[in-house]
Amino acid sequence: MASIRLAQTPEVLTFVFEFLDPYKLDTSLAQPEAQMQCCRKSLAQSALVSRAFSKPALSILWRRLDDLKPILNFFDFRNTTHEVVSSLSI
Repeated sequence: MASIRLAQTPEVLTFVFEFLDPYKLDTSLAQPEAQMQCCRKSLAQSALVSRAFSKPALSILWRRLDDLKPILNFFDFRNTTHEVVSSLSI
């Protein structure tokens, strides 16, 4: 039981997910862009595991962006969805 409570503690989860921060990687690694992408993917997947994992993983994932493309993709998705719904309600 104690291990379950420990794994749901936001401070502990944040500490663990910090190891997946794509901007704290060793830049001397081979294929740093691939490593960063792998870290981002792992954080996104971790955020889907449970409510307890979601906030710590997402806060690290969205902490820093290289560009606005991820945000713009969200808005494009929302607009596309709105257009589809609007066309269905004619």
